[in-house]
Amino acid sequence: MAYMVPDTIPRRATAGERILFESLKDHLPSDYIVYYEPEIRGRRPDFVIIGPDLGLVILEVKDYTKSTLYQVNHDEWTLRNTAGELITTKSPLKQARDNARIIENYLKKDNGLTPVCETGIKTPYKSKRPVAENLSVTGYLVSFECELSYSK
Repeated sequence: MAYMVPDTIPRRATAGERILFESLKDHLPSDYIVYYEPEIRGRRPDFVIIGPDLGLVILEVKDYTKSTLYQVNHDEWTLRNTAGELITTKSPLKQARDNARIIENYLKKDNGLTPVCETGIKTPYKSKRPVAENLSVTGYLVSFECELSYSK
């Protein structure tokens, strides 16, 4: 069971975020830490996961249905809201990529963090199958394919 921060998901979370929170909590090993909406440099990614074999993973969760999606591309998505109006929003892929870059740059500036090798943002991934009906997960992996140590 993963260590969750916070230990329970807030009521304001979407249905998709709730499902993923419980799935990560129940199915990840105990040496994983999962943060729900941590504040990082003025942004709040949906999930940040730290695991010894993956490094750091940033996930964005969207509860859109096929009827909600009007047009999508790598940078922005056009959605149809409940009133039938079209609204444009940043794509979850771009959100996750931008958050991964912010975290990567922040960690690179930490003089106490000593990587034995280079870090880098890896290819984006998308869940191959929905986590639940109408829910998919998009994320970026900030890879630390090396040992990291922290000195005070």
